[in-house]
Amino acid sequence: MLTIVRNVVLGCLIVGVSFYATLRTLDYFNNPCRQPAAFTLSKPFGRIAVTGNGYFTTIVGVASSKSPVLCEDGWPLGPAKVADHEINSIGQGRYGFDNNIIKFSASNNSDPNVNNRIYTIVTAP
Repeated sequence: MLTIVRNVVLGCLIVGVSFYATLRTLDYFNNPCRQPAAFTLSKPFGRIAVTGNGYFTTIVGVASSKSPVLCEDGWPLGPAKVADHEINSIGQGRYGFDNNIIKFSASNNSDPNVNNRIYTIVTAP
């Protein structure tokens, strides 16, 4: 009986690890940020408000009609197309484009001016 329980637990563990590895592999290959960066955001970033998680910077040469994606250290942020008050109050990687200005927050709500992360914009295929 103990052997059967051990085999069931071991089988569940193998299935779980395989499932996790498959999801990570799919994330890696379906990552739009793996293509060459169209535009790297340069510091310093301005604050949307005196307090909160939101920052902004001016971008030139990025067509917002082509569904640009904001990336942090090679991983996509989001959700996109979010209102300014959500970017500033909730943060957690939210961002939005407004003509030639991008307003965004870091994935962990840290200050992007000092968190040593690289922010890029790529155009989704």
